[in-house]
Amino acid sequence: MKIREFLKGTRDNHIINISEDTNENVVFEGTYAELKTIRKDLLCATVKSWDALPMADGSIEIGIMV
Repeated sequence: MKIREFLKGTRDNHIINISEDTNENVVFEGTYAELKTIRKDLLCATVKSWDALPMADGSIEIGIMV
């Protein structure tokens, strides 16, 4: 599944962390709206694994490994 499809419908207050490997080398951190404007190249990357953590402010932090 591609990141674009995986994040479809994601709210703008969700924080997204995208890393390339298990050493958590982050290639993007921000909202889906920022990803669409800043790192369009990542939208077609394949999701290898992911996790989601609820935050105290009601948002969700989504971690994606590509």
